[in-house]
Amino acid sequence: ITALIAGAEPTEFHRWKSTTGTTLEARATAVRNGSVTLEPAIGKTVTLKVEMLVEADREFLKTHFHSDPTAVIRPAIAPEIILPEAPPIATPGSVLGPVEAKGSHYFYYVPKSLKPGRKTALLFFTGAGIGYPARLALLQEGAEISGWILALSVESCNDLLMDACNKHAKNCLDHLLATQPIDKSRVYFGGNSGGSRVAFANSVKFNGRGVLALIAGAQPGEIKSRMDYYFVNGATDYNRCGSAHSFKEARSTAALRYHPGPHEEGLNWLQTEGMIWLQTRWQMRTKASGPEREEFENRVLTWAESLPEDQDHRTGWWANYLLATPGLTPTAKIRATQLNQKYGTKPSTLAYIEGLKALEKFALDELSDGPACTPDCHGHTSPAIQKALDLLLKTHATTPLVKDLLVALKNKTCN
Repeated sequence: ITALIAGAEPTEFHRWKSTTGTTLEARATAVRNGSVTLEPAIGKTVTLKVEMLVEADREFLKTHFHSDPTAVIRPAIAPEIILPEAPPIATPGSVLGPVEAKGSHYFYYVPKSLKPGRKTALLFFTGAGIGYPARLALLQEGAEISGWILALSVESCNDLLMDACNKHAKNCLDHLLATQPIDKSRVYFGGNSGGSRVAFANSVKFNGRGVLALIAGAQPGEIKSRMDYYFVNGATDYNRCGSAHSFKEARSTAALRYHPGPHEEGLNWLQTEGMIWLQTRWQMRTKASGPEREEFENRVLTWAESLPEDQDHRTGWWANYLLATPGLTPTAKIRATQLNQKYGTKPSTLAYIEGLKALEKFALDELSDGPACTPDCHGHTSPAIQKALDLLLKTHATTPLVKDLLVALKNKTCN
């Protein structure tokens, strides 16, 4: 028995009847953890407990999905994870945990770059599946550069309803804020796929500063002007239109980047760049100054200088971006100017800068109004998309990374 029938086709349109006598003409698109998602031809998609349907409809679901639709499976801590008797002592540079918090659990990472006695930001991450410590490794580079603490929910995953995921997040957040040097006004949420949708919900519910959104967009009403958003999507990801729509909503406080693959997290360095970008946005919003900002900017420049030679367009991009950042500290300004003179004016860098802008504009113009829901988001493209990409390819035929992304975007979205 599985609580989520992955890959099953939706039912045909059917008149569903509740035990209270109400009816709804819709198709069932998913059964998960004892709940069914119903998608009417007109109107909003709804999710309700299977037990609220009459017996005949419950049997209909059981026959169609070949599984008990009332089954509820609660993810457990993986067998190899042994819970400590007490929270581990924070050792900078190490992933620690799991830590127990009112029945919820999390792993966490304190960066070596965090100075003693200083409060910093938190990135609270929720995955599509149960959280394992190795997941934090993909975020550690960004944490060290930004000086952020990381935390990863163990229980939150696609097999839980949103309310349960939010509850686990609250338990973990309460414990983290009580035990770690976290600035309560600088809590960010991140996630991948279904975990990204949880991150958006958490950001609204718990007054977040922003979201690192990997391969999924937000639900209606979840984009807030007080937050910053960094979107990462695969070029052929079936969520690319949904993410583009959310990016359009958040345009003035958001960035959107692509990798050339399907529905997967893709290039790890994009997560690093997302965290750096979100940190610079906080500095601009708050007009931050002083040692913390200077140390951060110099860490960014040291990292940018260390990028491989075939990635010097990225080095130039960051030098250019930092120089355009209001309030850049004097030491960083000198270093960024020198770096920009070396890399920022190269034709490949200038093309890369314009290429990233063109990709964001393409998302706004051609993807933001596209299908965001199954099944229409699968196998999707259009003549307008193909025409726009052909024009962009003429301009960016040799632009690093951008050319590969444009070629990939010409493909239909993955199924």
